[in-house]
Amino acid sequence: MDLYSTPDDINDLMDYTVVDAPTRMDVRSDTIDPLNSSAFNYRFRLEPTSVLGRDSLLLFKLQSSAGGNAIRASLMAGGLAGIKTARLSVGDQIVEETRDFDKVKFHDFVSTRDRSELSRFHSRYWGCDFTSEPSQTSASGVGALESASTGQIVMSDKSGTYFGDPANYAGAVIRNQSITTAAADNYQIGIRLGRLFECINSQNFPVFLFDQYRIYIDIEFHDASHFVNDITVAHPGIQSATDGTISFHDVKLQVDYHILPTEMLEKIRQSTLQEGGLRLEYPVYKVIEKTLTAPGAGVQQQADLRLGLSDLEVHEITMVKQLTGVTLDGTTFPGRNRSLMLGLASDGAASEEYNVTVNGEDQFPFFYSSKASQHHLQELAVGQEVRMERAFYYTDQNDIDSGLTTIGSGLQGTYSTLGISLRNGNPLVVGGGTVQGAYPVVFRYKRTPVAHSANNGTQNGAMEVKFLCKVSGQTVVQSTVKGMEVVTM
Repeated sequence: MDLYSTPDDINDLMDYTVVDAPTRMDVRSDTIDPLNSSAFNYRFRLEPTSVLGRDSLLLFKLQSSAGGNAIRASLMAGGLAGIKTARLSVGDQIVEETRDFDKVKFHDFVSTRDRSELSRFHSRYWGCDFTSEPSQTSASGVGALESASTGQIVMSDKSGTYFGDPANYAGAVIRNQSITTAAADNYQIGIRLGRLFECINSQNFPVFLFDQYRIYIDIEFHDASHFVNDITVAHPGIQSATDGTISFHDVKLQVDYHILPTEMLEKIRQSTLQEGGLRLEYPVYKVIEKTLTAPGAGVQQQADLRLGLSDLEVHEITMVKQLTGVTLDGTTFPGRNRSLMLGLASDGAASEEYNVTVNGEDQFPFFYSSKASQHHLQELAVGQEVRMERAFYYTDQNDIDSGLTTIGSGLQGTYSTLGISLRNGNPLVVGGGTVQGAYPVVFRYKRTPVAHSANNGTQNGAMEVKFLCKVSGQTVVQSTVKGMEVVTM
């Protein structure tokens, strides 16, 4: 089968425009309880009923084992950050699986939306809220580490989380929905299935074609320390909750099946008889993990990180980095930075450079070291503006000297990603990226961390690195003499 041929798109097949007679589409909503479950793992079985709606929801509540009113879901992504893995399978074929779901979706969705757009998802679906703003006053009587100058980008006291007075953390609060010890009273979090799975978000997903198979959705959640804040600790004021603090309750699917007219369903079914069958195309993420040892302060570290990816069509690669072994005691940093971002952080260094080798050739004529250039390359990678505030992306002394941010603000350098676009200008999913041959993709990375200081924090620790690689995915549905055949590529 030619991967670059273009058969009828399923959305074209389901064009609801009718010339001769009116056509009605009904919606049937079902609540689906888990087929089986454990503390962090839940499996659901879908019915092969017509077409699955992308606005269907995964619903759940969180319950805290800690007393008081100080436990909250992630400031930046709420309950969305609680999902570790999401998998959709048809029979023995995995149609789509996203590991490190929180990192992928934060990068893919949250970092590219403005605050007004996100507020709807934050407050209505994810159970959190975030606002940053220029400081209106200057803090007095505090050291350079935690002082806030007028105009500096800081956490808003209107935000879901506020770190409190820079001098002593007084007044620290988390205003987004509390997670109490009474599960029934807690906020119900909703994650759209179209956000969980690109195969559902990219097109109308025809589950009725899979009536010979079992259709499963599997969800694995994170433990509490990965996505839940706790402000009961006096210093540093806000930090992650401990593992075991949170349990999951009332986990279910609220599913919308779009009941299409028989003639539309038959039109889709007939497309599976054509040569090559019916193709569902959608982007998927492969997450590749690497580690970097701790370099000495002021010592340049270079690592050529081999990603493989042979025979895959790659659209985008983004490097997400987290320092490891960094405590949250208020003196070893990133401290509050990590408290803010939790498992979503991507730590930067004062000096970072990179190039990428694809199919045996460097993509750039030199290593890119300018943060402005790197930010531009990241926007090219995601194909749109990255709307995280400058304070999140930059890690240099100039930002501190100019009064834009400090380590103590909890913002500086918390989302310093590095990326590259491998799109070829073709807007299609399959056919729009760069096919990798036998040569591995090599991400060539250099960093020169500065020594620990009040202004710069810790930069020379060991690093956990994850590469978020967006690649072309497709599922082929074809009628055969033995029945409907489903193959995922």
